[in-house]
Amino acid sequence: MKKMIILCMVLLVSSFLYSYEYIMNTNPSGIGSHTGSTKITSWVGGADDGYYDLVIPEGNKFYYYGKLVTHLRISTNGYVVLGFGSAQGAGYYMDYHAIPNPSAEQNFVAPLLDDWDLHTTGAVYYQIVQNTESNNYISVEWRGVPHYDYPTTAYSFSCAFCSKDNPYRANTIIFAYADVDSGSAAYDYGASAIVGIENITGTIGEQFSRYEAIVTNGLKITFTPFVPIYGSTTDQADADGYPDAVVWRPSNGTWYFYGSDGSNYYYQFGAKGDVALPGDYDGDGDADECVFRPSNNHWYGNSPTFDIQWGTSGDIPVPADYNHDGIMDIAVFRPSNGYWYVYIRGTGTVYSWQWGQTGDIPLPADYDNDTYADLAVYRPANGTWYIRKSSDWGIVEKQWGAAGDIPMPTNMGCYGYSQPTVFRPSNGYWYSLNQNTSSVVSYQWGQDGDVPVPADENAGCATDEVVFRPASGYWYLSAASFLPSSFQWGTLGDKPRFRRSFLIVSPPPNSGGPDLH
Repeated sequence: MKKMIILCMVLLVSSFLYSYEYIMNTNPSGIGSHTGSTKITSWVGGADDGYYDLVIPEGNKFYYYGKLVTHLRISTNGYVVLGFGSAQGAGYYMDYHAIPNPSAEQNFVAPLLDDWDLHTTGAVYYQIVQNTESNNYISVEWRGVPHYDYPTTAYSFSCAFCSKDNPYRANTIIFAYADVDSGSAAYDYGASAIVGIENITGTIGEQFSRYEAIVTNGLKITFTPFVPIYGSTTDQADADGYPDAVVWRPSNGTWYFYGSDGSNYYYQFGAKGDVALPGDYDGDGDADECVFRPSNNHWYGNSPTFDIQWGTSGDIPVPADYNHDGIMDIAVFRPSNGYWYVYIRGTGTVYSWQWGQTGDIPLPADYDNDTYADLAVYRPANGTWYIRKSSDWGIVEKQWGAAGDIPMPTNMGCYGYSQPTVFRPSNGYWYSLNQNTSSVVSYQWGQDGDVPVPADENAGCATDEVVFRPASGYWYLSAASFLPSSFQWGTLGDKPRFRRSFLIVSPPPNSGGPDLH
């Protein structure tokens, strides 16, 4: 039974950033070259299948899937294993498995994982960059490294880890490729390599390529932390008013729907690397497919059909009904300056508001019960929610969250408006704070490694706890009515996109909203 507690709950916090997804951008702007200055000369295990442990200075530490990275284990074979509190994980030869894979090596970043051999030529360099603007990062460069099976080849590539306080790309990971063709079709352009990132359990990751010759000279790839915002819609194809379970499969750009009426189907819309952003984009009450393509900053809608360029490299998509007309609009949050940029599709009107800063997680929702959603961010550095109310342009600041929590707006108390909420993977609890009454709803549902996907499952008035378990593809519902209490829908690598009731999240305003206050 859910507990309702009338109190002001204060949680001890430390700086963190949780992400259960990353935006993979294959054409970022403003990314320079990242080379190394310090040559690694001593390898544990030798220059073939060896590793080197690097302790990260305080100012260069960063967060990776919710955990503070303190050590890098650099492999000769074109990947880095991340350590939390100490060096950990593999460092020798790694299997070339698909990403993600919980049965194999985990918790790594692989700009070009392959069988490189440094016995006779080639080298790996690193550089720790710190400056007065806190543009801190660590770069690791594999320079002129040959393949074990083809010693006369030479490949050069690198990765960079931006610090948690980096004002431009906090906690972002960058891959760069200087020279990935050496006259061998078997190994050139990543033909025999793995490119991507994977979390500590091997259940969540982003795979750019596996045995595909698509890594080109001059290519750069960024991985930006992202907590998804779900559409303020009730349904999909069956239009019965109850949320449907949906997964987006990045590998083939396909949506798989499990309807609350028992139906299921799939639909191909999008491409590898897209960000799935379902929502009601035509005002008919049903959710529609939409994707944001980071490589060109275009938004593509299926029904209705649209193609809109909106945003720039590094932006975080936050689609919402900004003018309260029942239709989702196009919007991005820009971490580098804390601005929200909104494009109203119906009128072509453009708005911009400054609310937030680098490292913040944008979480727009109706927090003041005026049917307009508010601009809101969660700041991992202090566990605080900053809400700009559309009703009177007033400011709400509420500390609510602890290290490792996943923030999200919900309506667990059946208030008709959203409350700051966190899911705590360490104990599987959901904690929701009513910012107006200081009452708390808490409920245990889920476990470490689960992805929270809240929804009003029974079309009542409150958010119900739902989790998706990436390792098995199972969904677990706390208050199932129309969907089963547990069912398998999805597979490793899929991204859950439950439809959330309009009572839970109503996204931010335009005319009649904050611009008039």
